[in-house]
Amino acid sequence: MERIMKKIAAVFALVLLIVSLCFVPLGAICANAEEECPHKRKEKVDWVLPTCTEGGYDEFFCLDCGETFRVTYPAKEHKYYEYSYMYTKDGELLLTRWACAYCGQMYTEYVDNYQELIQADQKSETLPGWAIALIVIAAILAVGGVATGIALYWKEIKQND
Repeated sequence: MERIMKKIAAVFALVLLIVSLCFVPLGAICANAEEECPHKRKEKVDWVLPTCTEGGYDEFFCLDCGETFRVTYPAKEHKYYEYSYMYTKDGELLLTRWACAYCGQMYTEYVDNYQELIQADQKSETLPGWAIALIVIAAILAVGGVATGIALYWKEIKQND
């Protein structure tokens, strides 16, 4: 009876060992127990795309060992392109506007003698503000005078009928 009990205990221990091995993650069964899982079978579970100012990442879940890990990416640099220009009346370049193709950030680049060119451009062939105001007032009075003349003429025609 004792021999049968020893055989049953040995079989029971062997079954227990086999069952416990079935519940160990596959990545942990290695020739060397200290070797890390190479994460060959993985599934992407989350991601954030990098921007011009902040980095991004891909987050994975390893199907072998159950670990979650990230692969990070650095922030992109701005990629600027020229999108507009401003010239003087004489055709001299005053400024160039630039915009980032990724995020839309803008900046303006001025030529070295920008202020001088603006002042020269404003003085050339432009009327002073008071002259423009006189022209507008004269136009308003002229239109009003014509309208008054037409009204008086129409009134006189009606009276003669």
